Amino acid sequence: MAPVDITFAPNGFTARVPTPLDPDSNAVTAAYRAFDTGEETSEYVVAAATPNNPQDWIIAGVGSVYSFDPSAADVAGSLVLECWGLRNPFGIAFDASNASQLFISNNGTDIRGQAGDPNDPLNPATYVIQGNRPLFNDKDDMFEITVGGVVEFFGWPDYFHDPVTNKSLSVADARFCNSPVLDATDCAKPLFAASFANTLVVKDAFAPVGQFVSVTGFAPSTSTQFGYANNLFVTESGSFSPQTGAFTFTGYKVSRFDHITGAKSDFVVNSGSTPEELFVPEKMNKPVSTIFMGDTLLIVDLGVLEPGLNIFGSGTGKVWMVIRSGPIGINDLSAENKNQLSQPMPSPANTEATVNLYMDSPSEVTLALLDEYGRIVKNLYNGKLGVGTYTHIIPTSGLASGIYMVRSITEKGSSMRKLVVVH
Repeated sequence: MAPVDITFAPNGFTARVPTPLDPDSNAVTAAYRAFDTGEETSEYVVAAATPNNPQDWIIAGVGSVYSFDPSAADVAGSLVLECWGLRNPFGIAFDASNASQLFISNNGTDIRGQAGDPNDPLNPATYVIQGNRPLFNDKDDMFEITVGGVVEFFGWPDYFHDPVTNKSLSVADARFCNSPVLDATDCAKPLFAASFANTLVVKDAFAPVGQFVSVTGFAPSTSTQFGYANNLFVTESGSFSPQTGAFTFTGYKVSRFDHITGAKSDFVVNSGSTPEELFVPEKMNKPVSTIFMGDTLLIVDLGVLEPGLNIFGSGTGKVWMVIRSGPIGINDLSAENKNQLSQPMPSPANTEATVNLYMDSPSEVTLALLDEYGRIVKNLYNGKLGVGTYTHIIPTSGLASGIYMVRSITEKGSSMRKLVVVH
């Protein structure tokens, strides 16, 4: 189901669907069409599924995030599309310091197939592709949207993201068929008709997670005792080898992401690299979700489970409880200085925003507004401040709509806060 009206180019994909009567049978399906209904030989339009225009009684599209008002007289009618173009949005959480910003974890596109030799399942030479649209090197990502703003588009199925720059890449880029089980005939072409693709702007990824890691649930730290205030603790449940075209093991860990910069750090890791090392019942095996309960981080672990290798360990699922072993202040954990900078308000801002700087000791202070690339747009303050709270007005009427950062530098370090400007 499409979340917006989409015009597709001619296409059709063959999937190997073995049956007892015909082990080599195939099914051909075009994008956003019912399975095994054949290819499309000319451009075609798929209408959006909406409350006012249901498609087969469905009122919302796939690969999308919607908001709705549960107190509305017509709850279904209050459905609002917030973003689309996600391959498999899995986890969702608001920024703990800014309720208008929403983070989403997204599973990237993979090859689909099976091991040709059950005695050697991780051998690419015997791997059997089962069809569809095989793609390689699409990383799992974290995305960020501004709730209630312009509907944002993240690219799927025609655009992915560079894992270094977070900028969009065409599905036709050669890296997306650079796999030992693919050849030049497997390289993908765009699905959108050119006339429709030219109307789209692909938003950058917030941060890449990794290839095959299966990024799933996450939660922000809200505890000063636990630390890493507002950072995101993200589960990577594992590579699902070899069905995804992965022939090594990745993931099986909990990572920590800085909610401002997107910088990633390992937090809890299953250090194994083979099934014998990874799938030990006493270990954290396949984490799928996190949640904070007070000062405790809970990690939901599916246990010994890797369906691609037919590994199932009953009774091995568990919940891990992670706490700090001693009283450690936030300054020691988050690299934030004690001269704290508040979240700019409002954000999104139109004409101006206000930010507070809380000084616990006198210091030389530099306060600046940066663009999303880290370049100084405006110097807000340079000078010495004593102990106390200082309020600064940031004029935004003359700024282009977009994402900015407010940065304070004192003798104790630096702080950064995000500011969204919308006109």
